[in-house]
Parts: sequence; C-alpha cells; structure tokens
Amino acid sequence: MKFRQFLSNYALIAFMALCFACAPTQQPSRQSFITGKPAENVGVSTLRMERVDSICKLWIENGTLPHATAMVVRKGQVVFHEAYGWRDMDKQIPMQKDDIFRNASQSKAITSVALMTLYEQGKFGLDDPISTYIPEFKNPQVLDKMEADGRTYTSHPARREITFRDLLTHRSGISYATLWGHPTYTLCKDLNIPNITSTDSITIGEAVKLYAKVPLEAEPGERWIYGWNLDIAGYLIEILSGMSFDDYLRTTIFEPLGMKDTYFFLPDEKSDRLVTIYNKRGPKGKIVRCDNEFYQTYPISGAKTYFSGGGGLCGTIEDYAKFCQMMLNGGSFNGHQILGRKSVELMTKNQMGTGDDGWGWSLGFEVVGKNKEYETLASAGSYFWSGMFKTFYHIDPKEDMAILFYFNALDFYDPGLFEKFKLMVYQTIVD
Repeated sequence: MKFRQFLSNYALIAFMALCFACAPTQQPSRQSFITGKPAENVGVSTLRMERVDSICKLWIENGTLPHATAMVVRKGQVVFHEAYGWRDMDKQIPMQKDDIFRNASQSKAITSVALMTLYEQGKFGLDDPISTYIPEFKNPQVLDKMEADGRTYTSHPARREITFRDLLTHRSGISYATLWGHPTYTLCKDLNIPNITSTDSITIGEAVKLYAKVPLEAEPGERWIYGWNLDIAGYLIEILSGMSFDDYLRTTIFEPLGMKDTYFFLPDEKSDRLVTIYNKRGPKGKIVRCDNEFYQTYPISGAKTYFSGGGGLCGTIEDYAKFCQMMLNGGSFNGHQILGRKSVELMTKNQMGTGDDGWGWSLGFEVVGKNKEYETLASAGSYFWSGMFKTFYHIDPKEDMAILFYFNALDFYDPGLFEKFKLMVYQTIVD
C-alpha cells in the first residue's frame, strides 16, 4: 500500500514538473527598459553591434557629423545607447546621452497619440468635420489659381469638409506654405502665420484661426500634402480636453511614460543641455555653427506661448525611446496604459487607400508596405518618421525593436546617414 502511495505521489510530482516545463516562459517586464544585460539575451550580436559603434565614431572623426546620440531597444532591452562628438564644437563641450535635441516633426506622432486618447474617450469620430469644433474651417475654399503677386487668387468651395482623419493623414489640403514657397506663401506671410514654431506672443488657437483664412491646396481627402495638420490637432486637443495642449501632453503622456526631459520650451535649469545646430553645405563643406539664430534659440527664448504639435517639441533620445516602446507594447509603458492595443493597431495601419504594397501613411506615421521591405531590411508594417533638424526613429513590431538616431543640423549635407545606421542595426539581429 505504501509503495502504491509512493508511486501515486511520484506520478503527481512528475506531472506537475512536466506542466511547469511546458508552460510558456515568463517574458521580462516591458514596462521599464532592461539595461546591463548581454545583447544576446534578446537575439542581438554584441560583436556585430561593435560595427555600429565603430561607424558612428568614424562619422565624428572624419567630419561627417558634429555629434550624435543613438539608441536601440529590442524586446524591451536597451542593446545600444551611446553619445558621440560635441554638444558644442566651439566650446569643446562633449555630447552626453541625456542632451536635449529639437525633435521638430517627431512631435507629430506624440500629438497624434494625444488626440487618439480623446478618440478613445468618445470625444469625436475620425470622420467628423473639424469645423464642429473650429467653426472657422466651415465651408473651406480650394485654390484654383494664384496670380503673380501672391495675393490675388481664385478658388472654389471644397467638395467636403476637413475631417480628423484628414489631419492625421495629411490629406486636409493644408500645406507648410511658409516653409517651402507653396502658392499660398505670400498669403501666409501677410497673416504672420508661424513657420514651425514661434517665439512671438501667439497661441496655437490664434494661429489655427489664421490658417483657416488660407485656401486649401487640394480637396480634402484627395492627396497627401505635408502641412500644419498636427498644429490644428493640438488646438483640437485643447478644445476637447479643456486643458492647454502643453498641460495635456504633460499629464497624459510625458509624466505617465517618465519622459522627464521633453518640453515645448525648456526650463532654465535644463537649457544648457540643448545641443547646438550645425550647417554643412556640400560633401566637402566644413561643419559650422548654424547661423539661423531663431532655430538655435527658440526652445529657450521668446514668449513661450506657442505649443506646436507639428514641430515644437524638444527632448532626449531616451525620452522618445520610451514613447516608441509604449507603441511596441500596444499602448503601455511605465505601468500606464496610454492607448488601447486596438487603437495602436488602427494608428499604425496604412490609411491611404493605396494597398499595402508600397509606402503608406497611417494616423501619424509613414508605414513600410509588404513589397518595400525588400528595398531595405525593415519589416513590412514598420513605421517611422523624422524631424527637419535630423532626428530619426523607426519602430519595427515584427522584430520588436525601436531604432533612434539623433543629431541637430540644418542645411546640412547628409548622405543617407540614418538609412546606413538602420542597416547596421538590422545586421546585428542573430536569433
């Protein structure tokens, strides 16, 4: 009897051991970055990652770049985070990993997520007209012809109104006319519409009502035109939330994610960490301090009242990596659920109606189509964007990886450095 009891107990223990062995391996927490572990833990070759480090050092040594920071996160683990060159070349101040960069259009993804948090609350529908909340956009006009004086034009009523989806996909017909000499350039200048951001005493609400006076360059929903769409989205966030755009980002995204160094305008105690912008005109040009003082100083000077959702944010590369990881995690990081998983899925699907073969645009990101992954090492379904001051990010859900590469420059000869950096990162994957 005792022998039978022994066999029964032994069988139970063996069965339990088998269950534990077959149970899925517990994945490490992705709510905070894992650091200090071998890259091989997440299928990345340390030896191959040394190539990435070597090429970054070479770009500084041979005068290709003045400075850079780079960060790669795979499966929630930081496998690369380095700083190179000089925050300020003239003063010989070395670059640090927590130096602060002008993110410019990388602001758009953050603004898009912020707007979608209000979508999740049922505040609006993606195909609702924005004129419901901003009456100045009621009955928009579409430009037919602009005369040589840049002020006299003919137009016709748009076939339909601008929707929230149009803003998020840059299909509203609104351009960045003040930057690139679009047909409405002079009209915008006459109205004192800000470029990317402003140091003047103007708010986004005031600026958005000025945008509404300018005729559209295309029918809403007709074609992709890069423009002030996410600045308008920032004002809609103020209207829908009852908070300033700055405060909404702070309480809804930055503080929950632990993005402690991301701002529209830097506090005085952090201003010395802002990197210098550089010029390099041509492949043999010398790297020199950018002579555009507005861009050098806007994050630390002026009235500090214009919160540009399209291009005004500054921050560290680690802060933005936390935002990227939140997207990879299906909307959560640092113990906070910013968006639901289904909202993240919606935001990262091509919305352009062009199929999934080529490059597409989602609700805030450019997306790699299935036939484009063979042109680069990026997986289909990856999404990405950059900023005009040379900050770049790429999020690859298939590889569970975020790749970020930052420097700050304007009018700068750049022979596809981020694409080269991205290639070097992808070749480190060995699992």
